[in-house]
Amino acid sequence: MLNYTYGLNGGAPGKAWMVDRFVTFDAVKADLARAKESSDFVIVFAHWGEEDTFRPNDYEKTWAQVLADGGADLIIGGHPHVVQPARVLMAEDGREVPVSTRRKLSHQTQAKKAHARRHGERHDLQRRLPARTSSTMSCCRP
Repeated sequence: MLNYTYGLNGGAPGKAWMVDRFVTFDAVKADLARAKESSDFVIVFAHWGEEDTFRPNDYEKTWAQVLADGGADLIIGGHPHVVQPARVLMAEDGREVPVSTRRKLSHQTQAKKAHARRHGERHDLQRRLPARTSSTMSCCRP
């Protein structure tokens, strides 16, 4: 199982090295290739999506296709705090790859969300997509 996030929600800047982030398509595809070499089935958990949004955004759709084309067999998303529709993507090698973002329950209260938004902890940073090359994406605060 591989696990990626779009960012750290403004937290843990000193420990960012502990988290795999969606940085470049090439880097994630390389991780998938290594996972496929030693696994029969690769699951990717993606921390993505805009809170309280019932449909996947362009960032989620693009990365889901990259993950499917790179070899993921199942993609599970979380972060919107609401259920989004499940879908099946066609990978470039012809495999059908289920994608589901299903984090219905949340420990966050409306007050915590409002506080985070007031202090610049934005969750819409993932709208920017990385280039299709090895360049890095600087979408989140250090």
